[in-house]
Amino acid sequence: MIDRVVILNDIARPMGGATALALLSAHLFRARALPVTFISGDAGENAELAAAGVEVVALGQARLEAAGVASALVGGLFNRPAMAMVTRWIAANDTPGTVYHLHGWAQILSPSVFKALQPVAHRLVLSAHDFFLTCPNGSQSFLKSGRICPLTPMTPACIAANCDRRLYAHKLWRVARQAVQRRFYDRQNSPPVFAIHEAMRPFLMRAGIPSAAIHTVPNPVTAWTQERIAAEQNDEVLFVGRLEATKGPDLAAAACRAAGVTLRVIGDGGCASGLRRNIPRHC
Repeated sequence: MIDRVVILNDIARPMGGATALALLSAHLFRARALPVTFISGDAGENAELAAAGVEVVALGQARLEAAGVASALVGGLFNRPAMAMVTRWIAANDTPGTVYHLHGWAQILSPSVFKALQPVAHRLVLSAHDFFLTCPNGSQSFLKSGRICPLTPMTPACIAANCDRRLYAHKLWRVARQAVQRRFYDRQNSPPVFAIHEAMRPFLMRAGIPSAAIHTVPNPVTAWTQERIAAEQNDEVLFVGRLEATKGPDLAAAACRAAGVTLRVIGDGGCASGLRRNIPRHC
């Protein structure tokens, strides 16, 4: 029997796909009348969680890019207040029927959350929304070129590869963070890992997570209609999302240009100005 579900995520606001799934799971568990605690690294401000009866435990810190250089460099490697918060909650509230589900940790909670969760690792589930469980830059790719990385994470070849979107020094900091995480996360005896796509399996296995620990759980989708939409008859493609290179708005623009169809873009980000120059009427 499950006494309570504890969801851990860097932020409690609906920001990004990983957090959206963490929040959705909290609401779905509540819909099944299960007690839910949401432990977040930010201020924990979310009226919908409160209205659903979700207990929110918040650290009150900011994401790395907003935390200041010194705080980000040190806290990003090992956030001691985050570890203390999770450790205290477990000591005060854990039961044999409490289940823990860790979502995003790379922005605030840091690898310290793995140390805090060690005593309950046998009741822990990990979500792989990306590759931060295994790969220093979280993408298993060369971020500047978009090429898929063929290297085994944290090998000498991996450490030497300049695959980060920023400077190589930033890659080395991420290598250090991955090394800290590996001290407290036993990949060979990993808790269950929920991958959002089956194609993630070989990359996770390359880093040492056994296939038996990996379970493919696709993102939930609610259809807008049960009737087939004749999309091939449409004369416009809609792109909605964060306008960053890793999200592929430039690829969408190139594909639409090649197909001779109009692309309409809704969103903002680093690629916005370049897209406006290429498709000014629809950005």
